[in-house]
Amino acid sequence: MLPVTEREWSIYILFYRYLAFDGLVDWEIFETVQNSEDCQTLFQEVSDHLAEDSNQGLQEILNFIKERFVDLDERDKEEVSETLQSWVKKLKKTDFSREKIKDLCEESIASLPSPYVPASLAQLIGKIILPKTASSLSLYEFDMRSGSLLAHLVSEVQEAGIRFSAYGEESDSMHFHLALIRFYLSDVNVEAKSVRAIDEKELGKDFDIVVTTPFDYAPLSKGVFTKLEQDPRYQSYASAVDKSFQLSLLHGLYHTKETGTFAIIIPQSFLFKGGRERKLREELLTGSLGNLLETIILLPSRMFRHMGVSMQLLIFKKNRTTDDVLFIDASEDFKRLRKEVLLDKTAMQKILNTYEKRISQVGYSYLATLDEIKANEYNLNPARYIQVAEEDKIDLDQEKKTLEEVRNQLNPIQERIQSNIQFLNLIKF
Repeated sequence: MLPVTEREWSIYILFYRYLAFDGLVDWEIFETVQNSEDCQTLFQEVSDHLAEDSNQGLQEILNFIKERFVDLDERDKEEVSETLQSWVKKLKKTDFSREKIKDLCEESIASLPSPYVPASLAQLIGKIILPKTASSLSLYEFDMRSGSLLAHLVSEVQEAGIRFSAYGEESDSMHFHLALIRFYLSDVNVEAKSVRAIDEKELGKDFDIVVTTPFDYAPLSKGVFTKLEQDPRYQSYASAVDKSFQLSLLHGLYHTKETGTFAIIIPQSFLFKGGRERKLREELLTGSLGNLLETIILLPSRMFRHMGVSMQLLIFKKNRTTDDVLFIDASEDFKRLRKEVLLDKTAMQKILNTYEKRISQVGYSYLATLDEIKANEYNLNPARYIQVAEEDKIDLDQEKKTLEEVRNQLNPIQERIQSNIQFLNLIKF
């Protein structure tokens, strides 16, 4: 269990208030809560009342909230009771709309101290990886945390009227249920499972679109290495991995269809470190499937709340006809406004135009051949390839002429100063 926080329980309370707008919860009962015993009775009654609800995700959320409360110690239960009573008073003072409650709930989810894909980045990823024309799509996100990226992608697909199926996985129980809340609020249809993807056996199915943002960078334990050679997802790369996020990369690639796209956000250090990481880069670029790495987009530092490492977005495509890699430095395109990281329309279009046309621009992007990457010993640091804009050349003759003009202007002034000094010396004596 994670420590109880006021923000976490604020999400659950706001979610109950959201359900009240649909007549699923009687909010007046919440106004009668006086202590932790009232809270426990309330959460139990709401869960029992909606036990027959056809929405299985909703049942799972309410059961989780009820059980999470039961598992708290008495002090934490009282804290939750006080938080609930506080929110009842706040909501009474202001006539919040259904949409405002939804926004407050989603803002609270985003404010938790956990990895969260900002809306601006989710929008960019969607525009890059979602096909403009498709009759049907299958989407898959693992290590989805609170589900912000998958919810955005599914919303775009739904709005486009495309038939789809969506599947999400998250191992952390709290984040998994926050994802279920987000999916419910966003009215998106996602089949979700609480599991650690890289530990599970391969799924037995592939997807058109696969995305992930793994936040486990820990080294692999010794016991894991013996299992890699027996797993079809990793066996070809068993000697080239040593960290958990690398298994996430290989898991995602494995479950991407032969005509599909895989997007992963991982630490920038993966692009240039030596040892096994260098070996894995070489395997990915020159393996039996050919180079599947299509694009690397450098993101700004501290793109993700509560994380200090620089990250980048890698786009892999199956069934490629070329083996070049496009590097884009988008680290200056995003702007920070308080705690939010924003991407305006002009900057968004600049990235998309560069990606679609696959063009090199001094100081911004570079389309590298596989031979160039080999010559750089598989170092994929964008700084190795994106040319720095040349500074304006200095015209020495012009500079000399300007200096002479300044000297000529100073000469009369210096003569007057010298004359004044001599005059003052005469007065002194």
